[in-house]
Amino acid sequence: MYFGYVRKHILNWKNFILFLIFLFTNLAILLSISVGYTFTLLKQSYFYKYSGFRTIIADSNDINNLKKINHVLAVEDAKYRNPLTFSSKDFDSDLKGEILINALISKEDLKIKRGKMIKNANEAICSDIFFPYEIEVRNGKTIFNKSRIMSGKSILNKSFSIYENDEKIATYDIVGTFDTKKTMNALNSCYILKDDFEKIIQDESDLNQSISNSNESGSMLLVDKYENVEKVLKSLEKANISCYVVSELNEGYIKILTYFPIFASIIISLLFMIVLESFLSKKVKYRSKCNAILKSIGFENKKIENINILENIILFFISFLISIILYLILFFYIKNVLLAEYIYDGTFIPFSIVPIILSFILEIIIILLVNKRVLRLKLNKSVEEILLWNI
Repeated sequence: MYFGYVRKHILNWKNFILFLIFLFTNLAILLSISVGYTFTLLKQSYFYKYSGFRTIIADSNDINNLKKINHVLAVEDAKYRNPLTFSSKDFDSDLKGEILINALISKEDLKIKRGKMIKNANEAICSDIFFPYEIEVRNGKTIFNKSRIMSGKSILNKSFSIYENDEKIATYDIVGTFDTKKTMNALNSCYILKDDFEKIIQDESDLNQSISNSNESGSMLLVDKYENVEKVLKSLEKANISCYVVSELNEGYIKILTYFPIFASIIISLLFMIVLESFLSKKVKYRSKCNAILKSIGFENKKIENINILENIILFFISFLISIILYLILFFYIKNVLLAEYIYDGTFIPFSIVPIILSFILEIIIILLVNKRVLRLKLNKSVEEILLWNI
């Protein structure tokens, strides 16, 4: 009975304005929660696990003592620090092939997705989302053709050779692929054994790029967890060993991107409550004649209140569905177009349904609370005024 009445009376200009209020508020709260939640996921699942933020270069070659420091997962010569870039001719010939060769320092840092971990010489594991090409730059803009990405399944058990100035350096068999989304490695990354990496950098005269690696002094420490990096740095300082972290994570910037959206969501919600209460008060006054008629034909205040709430909830659901569609379009446009080049560097913007659920729960609570409060205060007054006026 309620729905039939609402269906006949829902189309009016007041409800259209209320629909727009719902729509813009839905989008604003949904985007705010999404930004905060997305950066929280990035921080926990990507930034804190990225080896560059957990790698320390120490001015010491006493590897045995360095290994005794708490929370140090592995210690190696600093010459293994940087990946080496080589050209490759074993993939599509119309694009310039380019592969980053890394020395495998810690097996714990790589999650094998297909195949197996490397054990023998001339074996390699590569990114499960593989893009073994050089990124194009046109007019200062990075061009990343995602259609050329190769799946781990298509490269498993295949071989590739690396070249320096058209001279073949080595050939490797791809025996496995690692989960790229858990490492933040560039999509053209492959790992080989340290001994194989050592062979590459032995001849400095032929490989100009390797000089930067072979001249690295000191040791490279890989810390088990990001939160323990500061502890290891303090241990090194106490031992009077100069050191630095390979890649610094800007914690202040991450905090802003994480907590500011939460603050914005609270402010938007408060403004939404104020605007909604003001508008519903006017809407009840606008609908006072209809409510009075319902009252005169035997409708109780509770039933009239439920009719008004149902009407507002229907408008909210319609606007929320439309806002979800707009949000998904905007999210995937930002992810796949505006931020596409970051995928090449191994930064994947995760999609989650959690922000949609959180924003829905938050808004439905606000709407129900404000509706009940306004209707209980204004409904009786407006109906009584109309009935007295008719008398």
